[in-house]
Amino acid sequence: MVSQAGPRDALVTAVENDVVAFGQRSRSGQARLAHQASTELTLAAYRILVQVAADKQCRITDLAAGFEVGKPTMSRQVVSLETLGLVDRRPDPLDGRGVLVSLSPAGKRLLRKARTIRHQWVDILLLGFDDEEAAEFARLFHRFVTRPTAYGDD
Repeated sequence: MVSQAGPRDALVTAVENDVVAFGQRSRSGQARLAHQASTELTLAAYRILVQVAADKQCRITDLAAGFEVGKPTMSRQVVSLETLGLVDRRPDPLDGRGVLVSLSPAGKRLLRKARTIRHQWVDILLLGFDDEEAAEFARLFHRFVTRPTAYGDD
């Protein structure tokens, strides 16, 4: 969508600049936080652990689709997590070709540790916001990042 010059254009420019700045800050912070939890825990690995924890168990093909990567790429990531002892893999009883992934006890412990560190980081980012402002920011930010766009990406 092309906007007309004027107040809306200035607003869109300001938001776009802030989204870029937040992305840079977020990537830097998240990588550092993942490393604090474990030197082997990359940001990509953390994201996979979060998704596997949310699903309880999931197929590698579903993980690949959710992360918009190929199955071979996700398979390598999962094998790496399995080698670290963070996930367990087992055959899918409903599809002999499929593999189900779940968190191992060590993966659950590491994810709890990583989430605690991340929670502290976000709490620091929210310093200066009172509870009402933080709740409004959380509501608007969630709406911003979860709504479909005109481009059809989710």
